[in-house]
Amino acid sequence: MKSSLRRVGEVFRDFADERGWPPTDYALRGYLNLDWGRINVVLAAGAYNDRPTGTSYREVFEYLDRHLADDLSLRNAIELFLEGYTGPETDVSDLSGKGDLDVSDLMNLDRPDVESPAATRHG
Repeated sequence: MKSSLRRVGEVFRDFADERGWPPTDYALRGYLNLDWGRINVVLAAGAYNDRPTGTSYREVFEYLDRHLADDLSLRNAIELFLEGYTGPETDVSDLSGKGDLDVSDLMNLDRPDVESPAATRHG
């Protein structure tokens, strides 16, 4: 499971890198819903400050489709939420529900500049 979460984090970081977003211009949060086998991912970026559009979601999903084509079960487990971002002071959505596990720390392992909350169980 950890390797799958790390891979999801890598794919999203690669997505941001390909768009030229510096690490200070986006944040990534993830929550694992064990009951439904879903990974809820919040990608908050300055590019979405004017409210994300259907085109923004489509762009991310097309990227995920290409880069997770070898693991469709992982790709299909991802629920995506896009938000605006103005820096570390931005309150990125907490989508955790009862029983969800905050896996942001696992998804951001290669980002020492990002402070992620320790994995905690909500509920």
